[in-house]
Amino acid sequence: MYRVLTPLIDVLFVVAFGPAVGFLAGQFRAPSIWNGLLVSVVYLLLCGAVYLLRRLGTPSRPPEGFVWLLAAQGLLFGIFIGYLAWESSGLMNNLLASDPADVHPGLMAAMLAGIALAFLYPAVIAVPVAPTPPRSTTVGPIVRAAALVVINAAAMMVFAFWDVMFADATRYDGLETGGKLMVFAAAYLFYWLFFGAPRMLPLVLNFSKVELGAAVLSTGYWVWQSLARSAW
Repeated sequence: MYRVLTPLIDVLFVVAFGPAVGFLAGQFRAPSIWNGLLVSVVYLLLCGAVYLLRRLGTPSRPPEGFVWLLAAQGLLFGIFIGYLAWESSGLMNNLLASDPADVHPGLMAAMLAGIALAFLYPAVIAVPVAPTPPRSTTVGPIVRAAALVVINAAAMMVFAFWDVMFADATRYDGLETGGKLMVFAAAYLFYWLFFGAPRMLPLVLNFSKVELGAAVLSTGYWVWQSLARSAW
């Protein structure tokens, strides 16, 4: 069942990419505490989903070195999410505008919470977990499908923030197809390197060619559309 749900979920997020990113980008352009809460809740759900994926077990545990590589990559993703939470909530601007001697304790506590959040995701990946395969054959596919929904939702937040950050960037009008493909290849690699950790974990734990193809194609579509919104 999960083999069928995976491409369907990715197709749904491909279709929803434009409206979802447009809505989230509009939210992030108007900093508020609700934005910070939204980012934090999705991130916590993501960490919970990753923990459940690891608890489901896997036929062959990936090499220890690869686990730590995923954890290091996850730290980069966590740092970005912490920064996104600060920036979208307005905490970053408030901190920069404040005298260091007059920083409100609540503001400092929120900043420290953001730093702590950055380390949560890599910790969930790196800390040993005893796999406990579910007794029911339907629980695993449902949990994996729900985890993929959360993972893709987190990806929408990443692309929405890209949309905000590069809204005023110089556009490469008239860029030839070859040039666009080179920019796309660089951005695609950059995304997988710094933001692809959540999507890579399900592939490592429960590899299938169908899921790999769905991940590669859907992510490629999102990166291309993101560049179309900001680069050309």
